[in-house]
Amino acid sequence: MRLDNRNAINRYLSEDFVRGNIGLAQYSKIMAAKMADAKGLLALHLSNTVPHEFKDHQYLTKQREKSKNHLSPEERYDKGQITVEEFEDLKYPELKAKRERQQATYPLSEALEKCVICDREDTASIKCLECDHKACCDCIYREFTKHVSCRPFLLMHSIFCCKRGIPVRGWLPPVKKYHAEQYARHPDIEHHGEPAAVVM
Repeated sequence: MRLDNRNAINRYLSEDFVRGNIGLAQYSKIMAAKMADAKGLLALHLSNTVPHEFKDHQYLTKQREKSKNHLSPEERYDKGQITVEEFEDLKYPELKAKRERQQATYPLSEALEKCVICDREDTASIKCLECDHKACCDCIYREFTKHVSCRPFLLMHSIFCCKRGIPVRGWLPPVKKYHAEQYARHPDIEHHGEPAAVVM
């Protein structure tokens, strides 16, 4: 019978206590001990009382190797599992976070693409506000910043991406005024004071 679990150990100790092979103090000490300590005490008891049986229970003296995840940073460093830098990171995580912030760098700029205005390759970096097309800095400065008509950048999508061309300003007819009597008699307008100008 293997004595590698609590029930087996309790059963064996009870039978041994009834036979008078173990004293009450030793029996109580093994029963109250933790599982790992109980195995060691039981192995010592077997080796002193029944050495011939102890040969079949050598597994009681073998200590389970701690899992790597349950070892402390000091134990892992002593075993050569981690370096000094890794030990410091595990021992002082706040210093690790501070060092990472200090070593942080800005992300690299995006790759340059073909300019939608001048068609030059690997020059465009300024993205359109409405689509994925891009324009180079020279074209943006020429077409929108210093252009005589002061075009807004919002027109880039319509002019260059959609190829609609430059929008033409609409011509509005001259403003005429109705006579006061005619304005006052209009059924859809509430008259308040002087008549306003109405576009024909």
